[in-house]
Amino acid sequence: MFESPLENAKLMNREMDYNINLIISKKLLECGLINQEEYDEIDTILQQRYAPSLSIFISENA
Repeated sequence: MFESPLENAKLMNREMDYNINLIISKKLLECGLINQEEYDEIDTILQQRYAPSLSIFISENA
């Protein structure tokens, strides 16, 4: 039921990597360097790549 400390660390790293990339993507959207469609595509790719289990609740595309 409980994960090992190593598994917990991996989960936290995935969450952090996902969130950092999402913040960068949002900033690109705010600056007009990407459009909403591109942002949505990036978010989908990030979800697939990092499989966030906690951050999925804050994603607009979940």
